[in-house]
Amino acid sequence: MGADFKPNRVGPFPFPKSDPETRKKAFSEVEKPYTKEEVMIEANRCLRCGNPVCIDACPVQMDVRGMCDAVAKGDFKAAFHRTSETNALLGVTARCCPQLQGLCEDACVMRWGGQPISIGMIQKFVADEEQSVSRQPDAAAEKDTGKHVSVVGAGPAGLAAASLLRRYGHSVTIYEELPTPGGTAWCGIPDYHLPKDVLLYEIERIKGQGVEMKTGFKVGRDVTLNQLLSDGSDAILITTGSKDITKLDIPGMDLKGVHNGYTFLEDVYVNGVDEYLKHPK
Repeated sequence: MGADFKPNRVGPFPFPKSDPETRKKAFSEVEKPYTKEEVMIEANRCLRCGNPVCIDACPVQMDVRGMCDAVAKGDFKAAFHRTSETNALLGVTARCCPQLQGLCEDACVMRWGGQPISIGMIQKFVADEEQSVSRQPDAAAEKDTGKHVSVVGAGPAGLAAASLLRRYGHSVTIYEELPTPGGTAWCGIPDYHLPKDVLLYEIERIKGQGVEMKTGFKVGRDVTLNQLLSDGSDAILITTGSKDITKLDIPGMDLKGVHNGYTFLEDVYVNGVDEYLKHPK
């Protein structure tokens, strides 16, 4: 822990926000990133708990304590390697995980004496630093096992699983029915929350590990599960996500021209906003 106990996080709670007038014109990201000095100060608020409950609360058991310790010392390379050990989508999850809603920040012991560590903002800085300043090598992979896994769906779950399977030494092919990988992270999350370049960068990193991706290819239409198995897949992982829409039980929901939010966002983003504006539905 730093010499001076700081109960509140750097900047406003829960995070600094960019100027709304600028965002109106450019549809730019809402979260305003920390500076290098700010992120180091914020990371140094971490108590480096002996039993880090923030890690226990993380679905991928990300090394939050190790990240904060490295960032506080200005070692952003070490922070990246410690966090990417279990998290293949570091920049995406930094922006999209509900850290304060039952996850790492909600579990942070600092919240009992002030405000929890801004784990998402620190993670975001680490990911963006790696993307824009200091490209890091992938984690070492195990020896090739000779096994092949087919993954159905290129959303966050399929991408993360494929990355981990490659590190285990298996060959992997992802089948995605849409023209661009990413799933809901691509279609359902607007740029002001998740810039597309962040997602595309992390997808390219996963491809660089040797993961094959076949887009515009629908399992069940272009190939069956049995065919995948007979063609050499030792296992199939289905990560198609949940697209079930809960309709409001109100009059008019079934009228022409009423669309659900997910379908609308998918229509807008599947081929890009510019293409949608040329041919709106």
